[in-house]
Amino acid sequence: MSTSVGFPPWGWSPRPAARSVRQLNFPGDVQAGLAITKLGTSSIVYRIGLFQGDTDEPAAIGKFVHVYVDSTTRKPTPIPDEIRAALEPLASLPKR
Repeated sequence: MSTSVGFPPWGWSPRPAARSVRQLNFPGDVQAGLAITKLGTSSIVYRIGLFQGDTDEPAAIGKFVHVYVDSTTRKPTPIPDEIRAALEPLASLPKR
């Protein structure tokens, strides 16, 4: 945690990526699913899926890397303890 200005580390997403698999219809309800695929020292990798209708097949899939950086140096820093504590149970859920 940065002590020079008192701001906590913040999350930055340097590599978002998404791929459309099939069309989403508008108007229509869309459900989003989010999973943690890696909980590292200073970063988290998320997988996301967008779903519509009664299918388990996603209409769009993507992933993004969320890196925690020091608010002063802008260099990677460990994930804050309170955020890690909230994410650890989610990271250990079975993968589908």
